[in-house]
Amino acid sequence: MRYSGPPDGLWTDARVLEDAGLEPPAYIRIGRMLMRQGGLDALPAGAGDLLAKLDPLRLAYPGGGACPGAGGERPAAASRSLSAAGAAAAAGGRAAGSGRPATADPAAANSIADAANTTAAVAAGAGAIAAPAESAAYGSAGRPAGSALRALDPRVKWLAMALWSLVILGMTSALPLGAASVLVAVLLACGGITQKRAVWFYRPFLPMFLLLWLLSAFSWSGGASFAFSPAGALTGGLSVLRLGLLISLGFLFTETTSGAPLREGLEWAIKPLGRLGVRTRNWSLAVSVTLQFIPWILGKISALQLALASRGNRKRGLARWTPQQISLMAVPLLLQVIGMGDELSTAIEARGYDPSKPRTPWLVLSWRQRDTAALLLVLLAAALLWGLSRS
Repeated sequence: MRYSGPPDGLWTDARVLEDAGLEPPAYIRIGRMLMRQGGLDALPAGAGDLLAKLDPLRLAYPGGGACPGAGGERPAAASRSLSAAGAAAAAGGRAAGSGRPATADPAAANSIADAANTTAAVAAGAGAIAAPAESAAYGSAGRPAGSALRALDPRVKWLAMALWSLVILGMTSALPLGAASVLVAVLLACGGITQKRAVWFYRPFLPMFLLLWLLSAFSWSGGASFAFSPAGALTGGLSVLRLGLLISLGFLFTETTSGAPLREGLEWAIKPLGRLGVRTRNWSLAVSVTLQFIPWILGKISALQLALASRGNRKRGLARWTPQQISLMAVPLLLQVIGMGDELSTAIEARGYDPSKPRTPWLVLSWRQRDTAALLLVLLAAALLWGLSRS
C-alpha cells in the first residue's frame, strides 16, 4: 500500500490506516471517538492539546477529602501538564505545518512526553478533580458548563432519578408529560450537554421510538384489514414520550456523574439491605466492574474488526455487524472475556478481598447545603408533577 498525500491526511481519513491494518496514535483515536460522541469539534494537535480540551469536560465532584488523593484534589503533576499543554499543542502545530512529524522538534517532543507521562495522574483523579480552590482559580467565566449539577452529591441524583422515574411511569395524560419534558429539557441544558452530544446519544433510539409508535397507531383486525387509529396514535405517542423521558433521566445522570461518585452513591443507597443479610458490597463491586469493562469489551470488538480488515475482510458501516461478521468475532471475544474474568478473580484474591470486612473508600461523599436545597427542589418538583398527573 502506498500513500502520497499530506501527513495530516493519515489522521483525518481513518480508512487510510485501517485499510492497511494499522492504528493512528492514541491521542488521535481518543479524539476521533470524542468527536463521534459530540465531545470535541476537531482532532487534537497532540497529546497536550488533547489534555487541554478534556480539562473543561471533567465531571467535577468535590468530595470529602478524607483520603489522600481523594476529595477532588488534582495532582500537582496533572496541573503542570495542563499548563504545558498549550506549548505542546503549539509545537505540534508548527511541526505539522512544516511537513515534519510532530516529534521532530525536541521541545515539542519533550512537552508531549511530559503530557503523556502525566496522563495517568489525570486519570487517577478523573472521578473528582475540581477542588473549591481550583474553582475559584477558574472564576465564573472559565467555569465549565453544568458544573453546578456535576458538583451535586450523587445521592441527590440517585434519589431524583428514582423518584422522578416513578412519577413519570404513573403519568397517562399529555399535560403532565409535557411539563416533565420541559423540566428534563431544562436540566439537560443546565447540565452542559452539547447539542451534538445529545444527537449522538438519541439517534440510536429513534428507530425504536418510531417502531413502537407505528405498532400503536396502526391496527390489524381480521384478514388483511389495516387501519390507522387516532386513539392508538395518541396512546403510542404518550408511551414513547414516557419512555424517552426515562432514558433522558438516565442520560442526564450518567453525563453529570463520574464512576467513583456513582458507585459510592449506589453503595450508600443499598446499605440498609445489609441488615437483611444482603452483601451490598458485592453488588457495588458488580456494578463497578460492569461499568469499567463495557468500554474494554467495545475496545476488544474494535481490535477484532481491525484484525479482520487487515486480513482482507474489510467491511464498512452496518456490514460489520452482519451475522457472518459477528460469528467471526464471537469465539475470540468470548475467549478474551473469559481470560479477563480469570485475571480479575486472581487479582481480587491476591489483594485479600473480603466482602464481610469494611473497606476504605477512595472517595468520601460529603453533604453540603446546596445538596439540601437541591433535594428540596427535587421533592417539590416530584410533588407538583404527581399532583398534575392526578388532577
